[in-house]
Amino acid sequence: MDDMDGVQTLRHLVHLFSGVKVIICSSLAKSSSIQECLSIGAKDFIIKPNFNNLVDVVDNVIN
Repeated sequence: MDDMDGVQTLRHLVHLFSGVKVIICSSLAKSSSIQECLSIGAKDFIIKPNFNNLVDVVDNVIN
């Protein structure tokens, strides 16, 4: 992304939309990055390119 990175975008979304459900998909998957996203408000974190459990993750977040 040009103007914001994923963490900044997540912060912005959480600020603008109360109760937004965000799943982060990133190849930058250090445990500190994952924890930061989850603490900001992401509902889950999928490490690219491992999308094997994508349907389960989306289902869990929706329900």
